[in-house]
Amino acid sequence: MLHEDIRYISDQRGGKRRILHAVVYSFLTYNNQGQPTLNVAKLVGYYGSTAISTTWRPGQHPLASYTFVNGSEQLGLSVPVNILQEFWPDIVRKIEHRRS
Repeated sequence: MLHEDIRYISDQRGGKRRILHAVVYSFLTYNNQGQPTLNVAKLVGYYGSTAISTTWRPGQHPLASYTFVNGSEQLGLSVPVNILQEFWPDIVRKIEHRRS
C-alpha cells in the first residue's frame, strides 16, 4: 500500500559507510523505484503498537508521552539491529573460516 520495501538492503563498502547506512536506514527505506523514502510502515508500527499497548496498562499514564518515549526506544533499538544485519554475513564468514 505504501510502496515501501521493508527489507534491510545494503550494498555499501567500507566500515564507516556501512555503519552510517545502517543508522540512516533505521529511519528510511526504498520505494518501488529504488529511491530512499521515509520508512512510514516502521514508524507507524513502532508508535502505533506502543499507543495500543498503553491503553491496556493499569493505572493512569499519559498516552502521548508514553507512546513517544517507548516508540522512540524501539526506533533507537533498530539502529544496533541494522548494524548487526549489516555485518552479520561477515561475522558468519569469519566464524566458518575459523572452523575450517
